[in-house]
Formats: sequence, structure tokens, C-alpha cells
Amino acid sequence: TIEDRFGLTFFLSTFWVFFPMFNAATTFPGERAVLLRDRAQGSYRLSAYFVAKQAAEIPLNWLIPSLFLILVYWMTNINSSVGAFFQMWALLLLGVEISTSLGMLISAAETDPKKALTWVTILILLAHFFAGFFIDIANIPIWLRWLNWVSFMKYTFGSQAVTVFDNDASFSCASQDSEYAVCNQGDPNARISGSDVLEKRSIANIPVAYALVLLLGTLATKLATYVVLYHRYKPRAPRVTNPGTTKGTTKGNTKGNCSSSSSARGKNTKD
Repeated sequence: TIEDRFGLTFFLSTFWVFFPMFNAATTFPGERAVLLRDRAQGSYRLSAYFVAKQAAEIPLNWLIPSLFLILVYWMTNINSSVGAFFQMWALLLLGVEISTSLGMLISAAETDPKKALTWVTILILLAHFFAGFFIDIANIPIWLRWLNWVSFMKYTFGSQAVTVFDNDASFSCASQDSEYAVCNQGDPNARISGSDVLEKRSIANIPVAYALVLLLGTLATKLATYVVLYHRYKPRAPRVTNPGTTKGTTKGNTKGNCSSSSSARGKNTKD
């Protein structure tokens, strides 16, 4: 049914936001001591570390969601189109990437893992509530509706919903008294199109725009993470002793040593 597909779509778009973001939230605090030491020694540049970190974690971040989607997509027959499957796969990975990037940004900004997890929880809940699934956007107070546009889950959920309910999808009318106008016209062969479903849920049918927002958001978040890392994980400069103080101390010590030597020689001569 339509509701079953919506529920599964929302689960896919939310679960693979929770899991990667919570994992990424504790990435940098555990490596802080090693990173500061290596940067102080000049072992490598921060950019090299950051790029290597991103490249090494991509296969791990993509493997499990890909296997999950391959199994669930065809078992549930959420959409029989092969093209829709590959489109949903790409959008799912984009959702994984933006959630991982946000988790890393919080991890770079907050060195305490417990506080980082708290911030992740707050961010996920806000994005969750204003994604447009639980609460219709029209029912949200006007002064809070802007949160819908900055909620990254609006784009992960919206992009996958558009993929599932594309223009070729159609559904039979369950009853004459339906929320869809096409079912109330007395035509026994009436069908609900995917566009009708998206319009009823206030989801714009613009998959390219959703994907572009997710891609740009991921790149911007990764850049912000690098900037935060550069400033928050900067090694402390070594303490430099005042040259004047060192010189004066050295002279004083030399003078004292000379006086001690002279006294010792005088004492030996007297004896």
C-alpha cells in the first residue's frame, strides 16, 4: 500500500542517518593525542590525514547500507523498476555521506565524546521532526517552518520518496471515500498516480534538486570539518626561554663559579 511504502522509505532514510552519524561523532577525540603529537613533529600535513581518513572510511560506510538496500528493496518490492533501485542506492549513499560528515563536524568541534553524542542526538531529533513525515509542514508554526529547509532529512527522505513514487507508479483506490480526489469521481478503474501521492504529502517531485542539495551539503560540511580540525587540533608552540634572562643567568652562574674557585684557591694557599 501507499502507507507501507512511505513507512519503509522513511525507515531507510532515517536509520542510515542515525547509525553513521553516531559512529562518526566519536572519531576525532580518540585520535586527538596522536594527531597533536604527529602534527607537532611535522610527520604529515593535516590535509593528508584528513583526505586519508575520508578515503579509508568510505568503503566501511557504504558496504552495510548497500547490502541492506539490496535485500530490503527486492524483498519488499517497494518499486519494481531497476532504474529506481540504482537511483535510490545513490541517494541512500548520499544520505550516509552527509550524516557522516555532520557527525565528523561535531566530533571535530567537541573533544568530549559524551557531549558530542548529546549534540548529535539534538541535531537528529530536530531534523527528524521537521523532515515533513510526522508533522505536515502546513501545520508547523510559521516562525518555525524555516527549520524544514535546513533539515537534511527533508532531502534524504524527499529524494527517496520521489524515487519510490515516480511518475510511472500507480495504485488502486481502496474505497470511494478516499483522501485522493481521483478516487471519488465514481470511476471503478481510477488509479492514484505517484505524483498525486507526492502532492498530497507536500513533497516536490524534483529528485535532481534533492541530490544536488545533499551533494553540496556534504562537500560544505567536509570543508567545515577540515577548518575546525585545523584550529581545534593545532599543536601548541614550544615554550621559548627569554634570551635576556638566559644570558643574565649564565653570566651570574659563571661569576659565581669564578668566585668559588678563587675562594677555594685562597684557602688552599693559606693551608
